[in-house]
Amino acid sequence: MVTLRRLLVGERLVVGLAVLCVLGGVGSSVASASRAVSLAGTWTLTDTCRSSCAGHQYGCTLLIKVHAKGVLGGGCEGAVIKGTQTGDSAKFTWAYPGAETATFAITENAVGTKFTGAYKYPNGENGTSVAIRVGSPSSSSA
Repeated sequence: MVTLRRLLVGERLVVGLAVLCVLGGVGSSVASASRAVSLAGTWTLTDTCRSSCAGHQYGCTLLIKVHAKGVLGGGCEGAVIKGTQTGDSAKFTWAYPGAETATFAITENAVGTKFTGAYKYPNGENGTSVAIRVGSPSSSSA
């Protein structure tokens, strides 16, 4: 306790707590939690088909809203998305009214300016997705 008491004096408090977190095995959790960036915002999305439509690209301006506990909503030119964000990854469905629903699995870069991933429709159509954020990202508390 004498060592802990000495760490709690003056500017050593922050350093001491950081050392205790790392030594206690909490450091990686703290680092990853602070790295999460919300997907909420506007994105310029480009999907590239890899199946029967190979090479064709489809794009739109995607609006993502993040609700409580990482639940995603939003849409893109009539399509509606629903899913969840966990850390820097997300899974969501993409559906146009009256059409098949695609599933997406994406990963956001560490600074929240780009995401990449893949999509697949039940009929086998599939491809890759790349999106660039329009504007600045915000930190996520969820």
